[in-house]
Amino acid sequence: MVAPWRGRAAPSCFYECYDADKQRLDPNKYYLYRRAQAEQLEKEDYLKIIAACEALAKEEEKHTKPPPKRVSGRKRKSDPPTERIYRDPADGSIKKFGPHDTEWYWMYVESPDVDNLKFRRKFCRRFRCSYQSFQKHLADVKGSDLFKTWSDGACDAAGRRSSPIELLVLGALRYIGRGWCFDDLEEQTCIGEETHRKFMHVYLFWGSTTLYGSSCKWSRGTRMGR
Repeated sequence: MVAPWRGRAAPSCFYECYDADKQRLDPNKYYLYRRAQAEQLEKEDYLKIIAACEALAKEEEKHTKPPPKRVSGRKRKSDPPTERIYRDPADGSIKKFGPHDTEWYWMYVESPDVDNLKFRRKFCRRFRCSYQSFQKHLADVKGSDLFKTWSDGACDAAGRRSSPIELLVLGALRYIGRGWCFDDLEEQTCIGEETHRKFMHVYLFWGSTTLYGSSCKWSRGTRMGR
C-alpha cells in the first residue's frame, strides 16, 4: 500500500495543514509539514553548529594554561618529543613516523587482507562492522561536505597535509564501539587526540542527521508507515 503523503507537496505553514473546510487538522499534511521543517533545519543549521564547535575549541585554547617558562633555553631530557620518530634498521638513520606509517594504516587501508576469513572476523569484532560496510561508510563520509577539512589532498594554512580520513573514521568506530579514549586513538594512529575530538563532533552530527535520514526508515507496521 502506498503512503498517502507520497508525491504531495509539503505545506508551507501550519495553517495549510488543515483540511478544505479548515475545521480539522489533516495528519498527512501535518506529517509532511514537520518532515519538511526537519529537512530544512538540517540543510541550514549544520554549518552554524560546526562554527559553534570551532568557536568553542578556540575558547578552550584561550583558557588553557601556558607551559611554565624554562630557566634556560636548553631542552630538558624529560620533555616528550614533539613528533614521533624511529630509526631505520636498514641504514640506521632517524626518520619521522607519521599516520601513514602506522600498523592501522597498513593493515586496514594500504594492504587489507580481505580474502582472509580471520581478518574479516577480527575487523568486525574490533570495529563493530564488516570491512565491506566500512568501505561503503567511508565513501559516504568522503562524499559529505562536512568532512572537507580532512578530504584527500586538503592542507592547513601551513601547507601540511590533513590527517588520513580513513584512520579518523576507524578511530570514530573504535571510540563508539569499544569505548576507547582519544589518547588511545592517538597512540594507534599518530593523529593528535584534539584532531580526533574535533572529527568526532562533526561525525556524530553527520551520523544523527544525514546518516540517520538515509539509513533509518519507518517500519510498515508502525502508525506513520501505514
